[in-house]
Amino acid sequence: MKKPMYVRMMEAYCRRCRADTASGGENFDRLYDSFLSERNIGDGRRRHYEVLRRMIHRYESYIRYSRGAGNYSFNVSEADCRFLENFYDYVENEHLYIIRYPSILSEHPEPHGIGPRGKNYMNAVFKELRAFFNWARRNRIMESAPFEGFTLPSERYGSPIYLSLNDLNMIYTADLSAKPSLAVQRDIFVFQCNVGCRVGDLVRLKKRDIINGALEYIPTKTIKETTRTVVVPLNKVAREIVGRYTSLPGESLLPFVSPSNYNLYIKEILKATGITYLVTELDTLTRREKKVPINEIASSHLARRTFIGNIYRKVKDPNLVSELTGHVEGSRAFSRYRTIDLDMKRELVGILAED
Repeated sequence: MKKPMYVRMMEAYCRRCRADTASGGENFDRLYDSFLSERNIGDGRRRHYEVLRRMIHRYESYIRYSRGAGNYSFNVSEADCRFLENFYDYVENEHLYIIRYPSILSEHPEPHGIGPRGKNYMNAVFKELRAFFNWARRNRIMESAPFEGFTLPSERYGSPIYLSLNDLNMIYTADLSAKPSLAVQRDIFVFQCNVGCRVGDLVRLKKRDIINGALEYIPTKTIKETTRTVVVPLNKVAREIVGRYTSLPGESLLPFVSPSNYNLYIKEILKATGITYLVTELDTLTRREKKVPINEIASSHLARRTFIGNIYRKVKDPNLVSELTGHVEGSRAFSRYRTIDLDMKRELVGILAED
């Protein structure tokens, strides 16, 4: 099967980067390849690290053009706090710098758009860079500890937004017969809302992953921390959806599309089924609240939040819920789902009026 154009483009780009940095000093790409080869991470996390690799190469071009340093290349062994400050400025303002120096993108193409970046995004990028530097120090590639004098931007998240069970029923029972492809992706979305897996695990599910009426899989995102198998018994709706596609050719459990196209379908599904009410979310750029239609911000992760949020409302036990979601024990990420909704608040204040 012929590889997609953007995949071939990025492979050619990476080969060129390795060739360009093959002479003299510390070969960043060679070191980075070694670093990644030693990390037990899933494909999704690996893609994030490749985004960082491309950022560093664009930063090299930025330094060459902005400072007239035509021979500049990133030397890992010489990285210090000053480098982190400069690199932070570049990543945060890259959407402006690539306009000022358009040759950066022509030399180092990026398959995804580059826009303004919030503090949460910056935090994630620099945690990945810190992991690489820690590896380099352990392997005596660098002696300095740049992050000892550098403060990571803090993460901040709003209350999790998820669909109610009534919303989910409206979506599942809506007549989408006039749009067959949308109806198929609706089934997949509702299935994900009823099993709670991440989209990276969802799209790789096979028919053999259904065992004794339950979905069994090992989450790829946390496979480094734990190889615990997540077992999610299929409820009535999930069983109906799986049964609908038993005759699907091949081993795939459901007729999946690419994650990016799936996200577009989800937005269209919510709009087509009338789930368009306003929600309050935290703007990650301004860190202020904003009101947006839920269908406009819907994605595959909304399905996971819907699964977690509705079960947590019933059992109020994060440890029990994490058994169904694959979060590692004590996960800080999981704490974001433990929002206290309006019904739970009513239960609490109702205690004051009890006889």
